[in-house]
Amino acid sequence: LRRDVKSFTDYLPDGYVTDGSVDYTTHFQAAITANYGNAIEMPAGGAYKVGTLSITGAISILGNQQAKLLAIGPRLFRVPTPSAIDGLVIDGIFATNLGVAGGGDNNCIGVFVDVGASILNSCIRNNTLIGFGIGMSLVGLLTPKTYTDAYGGSYVTTGNDGRNFVTGNII
Repeated sequence: LRRDVKSFTDYLPDGYVTDGSVDYTTHFQAAITANYGNAIEMPAGGAYKVGTLSITGAISILGNQQAKLLAIGPRLFRVPTPSAIDGLVIDGIFATNLGVAGGGDNNCIGVFVDVGASILNSCIRNNTLIGFGIGMSLVGLLTPKTYTDAYGGSYVTTGNDGRNFVTGNII
């Protein structure tokens, strides 16, 4: 599947800073929303503070471990209900949780798929998520699959078949 690749930097304001001091949630969200059906690539370096980024369509979010996302919300990437995405790729993201804490649903989660949402033909791989209570919670998918160390690894309460890949992530 070939997708046109755009850069997140095309959506950042003139004079943007890369030291992690400024919240760029609205800019990153605008980049994602404008590029459904295509790919969006992280900047070549620096750190960018972001809240929860909502994904409601097929998109490739490519990081190549080059820039760091500093998560300030309870979720880094969220697929909300009633989304049904065919072709989601989150690859090579490097993210650090900036202190969202708590128990149960209050834990900061790297990738969260709501109950009732679904992703098919998707790939979540080669991501590094540091300090997240739960790395991935794919609760919206259809059939039981995996549960591994909810406080340090992947937490997949339900999953799907081999069309979806969650692999090579460091949490």
